[in-house]
Amino acid sequence: MAKLMPFTAVYYYPGKVGADLGAVIAPPYDVVDAEEGRRLAERHPWNVVRLELTIPPPGGQDPALYENAARLWRTWRREGVLVADSGPSLYLCEHEFEWQGRRYTRTAVVGLLDLNEGVLPHEETMAHAREDRMNLLRASHALPSPMLGLYEDPSGKVVSMLACVRAASGPDLTATLPAEALRVWRIRDEATSAAIMEAVGSGPVVIADGHHRCESMKRLARETGDPRHMRILAALVSTSDPGVVVLPTHRVIAGWPEGSEADLVERILSAFDVIDTDARPFTPGCGEDAARRLWTWLCSRISCSGGKTSFAVVTRAGLWILAYDGDTPEMLRRLDLEIAEEAVLFSRRQAVPGAACEIAYTHNGPAELAAIASGRIQVAVFPPAIPASEILKKAREGYLFPRKTTYFLPKAPAGLLMWDLDD
Repeated sequence: MAKLMPFTAVYYYPGKVGADLGAVIAPPYDVVDAEEGRRLAERHPWNVVRLELTIPPPGGQDPALYENAARLWRTWRREGVLVADSGPSLYLCEHEFEWQGRRYTRTAVVGLLDLNEGVLPHEETMAHAREDRMNLLRASHALPSPMLGLYEDPSGKVVSMLACVRAASGPDLTATLPAEALRVWRIRDEATSAAIMEAVGSGPVVIADGHHRCESMKRLARETGDPRHMRILAALVSTSDPGVVVLPTHRVIAGWPEGSEADLVERILSAFDVIDTDARPFTPGCGEDAARRLWTWLCSRISCSGGKTSFAVVTRAGLWILAYDGDTPEMLRRLDLEIAEEAVLFSRRQAVPGAACEIAYTHNGPAELAAIASGRIQVAVFPPAIPASEILKKAREGYLFPRKTTYFLPKAPAGLLMWDLDD
């Protein structure tokens, strides 16, 4: 069973930064590329991206990046840019956002999770990302962003208690971003905190996002021998929360000369059952409206239910709806294997040494269809989304999904509530 604990949060002092913290928070490190990192850093000299974003150069991870983040953490603490709360607490965090024209609000309880038991992974991880987070933890002993976790609240008990917290007072911290708003309340009543911890601890918590941070904390605890490090800052959301949006991760492929993508499509078609096909090609000027209409139709054909998965493969030459009898994760594992093997063969066939395809993982279907029409990519594969309840169920069974299976929208932000590991 999971064990949730209060903690003394570190946060930006509104007296220094301003009442709205939107200028200093950021998405977590794993969705911020170099260009976005520079933009955020230029937006405000105290933006949290300076603490968390440590993009390693091609030659390897630069120790100076981590040392600089640690230096900034200590300086901002000393100068009062970042302050510690008056004592340990749990926190309620509302994250309001928009997706495909609809407004959502995701409600999380934020605290520390004991990593000794009851915290289950659901997805495989990547070695370079684990090493990056480990280097940052060693240098700074700080966590600027929480993992995002899922728990079950079938009776709605936690939801009810959080609603009472929200109704009792205005938020203690706020942050406004384009199309997003975040609000934080301290949960001051000890009886309410105890009841929330008991309810969350009645079952396991599944890591929705933050696997690398969890693995790095466990490794740090082994290195230091400090039991305080067997904990992780966590924003926990009920699987039944109406604000939980889980997107599938698409595979988009570029780099093949025009026409040669047919080899990859043939390989994929041979590995799955074709249940529908449309050989009408895209036209270069099909436009955004046409891409959105096609995406709406594709979404009606893509699903995972009853042990059967359907997904789409799209090229300029046409599209195919394919089926797989079995779990969606196993379909993705098989699909990724076919793509990887064909990519190796493609590279060997090229006359130019080092020529290779590029595989990216994305989440915006209409944009990817428009990219096919314009020729920027040659192939896109659209798997279905996996419900949060199914992710928790599979994790309980000990199943690890392939990397790049799910994407929880939005990510829990960095810089809103932070944790000093030595507290």
